[in-house]
Amino acid sequence: MLNQKENVKKVPVNEVAEMKKSGLTNEQIIGRLKDKAYTHEQISGAIDQTNIKQEAISTNPGMGIPSQTPMAPPETRGVPLGLASAPSPTPSTQEAPIQLPQENLMPSTQQTMAPQAQPIERASYEMVEEIAESVVKEKWDELLQNIGDIHKWKEKTNTDVHSIKQEVLRTQQRFDNLQTAVMGKVNEYGEGIKDVGAEMQAIEKVLEKIIAPMTRNIKELSKITEELKKKK
Repeated sequence: MLNQKENVKKVPVNEVAEMKKSGLTNEQIIGRLKDKAYTHEQISGAIDQTNIKQEAISTNPGMGIPSQTPMAPPETRGVPLGLASAPSPTPSTQEAPIQLPQENLMPSTQQTMAPQAQPIERASYEMVEEIAESVVKEKWDELLQNIGDIHKWKEKTNTDVHSIKQEVLRTQQRFDNLQTAVMGKVNEYGEGIKDVGAEMQAIEKVLEKIIAPMTRNIKELSKITEELKKKK
């Protein structure tokens, strides 16, 4: 718990500087600091501060090196070198020290600061880009861990789709076979109806042949019966 609190409060600027001196890239630095439980904000701030310091030192090499020349006495500060080396006049004839206008110093300071802005902005942009790439890579690795190898997943999906297609084709074949069987039964039923109709017609013709003589015989019997009744 104490180490986590220290990591939250402290930005690892010194660690980033040491890693950069060792020749590590920003991506390698980000990976090592993430292993130490630093957040993206802490890593970004540390790399940004280190880049700013390095750009400032590379632009003004004398910032981190103490001057080896002795300080000029207060009387000669701001005076050109030729005038400073000349013998000082006697107190009676000594004049006030020549002071250079402050306005002439300001443009040089602005000119010194102007080149620093572009490298610092470029370093910050590169650092943000590398952090974004690191975050995207981390999310992509998590996605691969969740769904597994994408090529195997694609092969499995293609296999499943092929199996589904084969099952659909088999179902279609069974349906076609069932339809053919039903149509065959319907045709057989139609043929059976035709046969029954033909048989009924044959029976009707037979009955006509039988009924006509029977009708005549019945009529003759009726006549004979009436004649017998009249004779009585």
